[in-house]
Amino acid sequence: GNQYQAIVKLNCIQGQEYAGHLCINQMEAEKSAAQQAVAAFAPQLATLPPPLSKDPARKKKAPLTPQQLAEKKARQAEEGDNPAITPKTKLNTLVMKIAKRYLQKGETVYECKKYASGYQATVKLAALPGEWGNRAWAGHLCSTKQKAEQSAAE
Repeated sequence: GNQYQAIVKLNCIQGQEYAGHLCINQMEAEKSAAQQAVAAFAPQLATLPPPLSKDPARKKKAPLTPQQLAEKKARQAEEGDNPAITPKTKLNTLVMKIAKRYLQKGETVYECKKYASGYQATVKLAALPGEWGNRAWAGHLCSTKQKAEQSAAE
């Protein structure tokens, strides 16, 4: 049968090369070569400090118990604090239920106009049946285009 061998070249360290063992597939061969390189630098790696989190705000928290997790989920459901569930996503979901199908590109159209005191958006929902598909709904005057579109969806 076929056997594979890979070589890893470390350009960052004067192009040093490390060959892995013969393996049954390419992925295992590449893994073996990487392990050889790591093994060669084990003494230096052992002296390095543990990696720091890139985000200082993210500290390891104790894992939640099933009870605490259930309480957290219930609180989020009550408060509706899932940032992914916006008025636009709620409107999309509602229109799909009414149309009984997925929406196609261009069936929900937001138009935003800039005024001296802010932005105002309208939304047209072509997927709605009958005359509803030709109507437009306007939102409140808002400070940003995104907020205006969310307002039109409410």
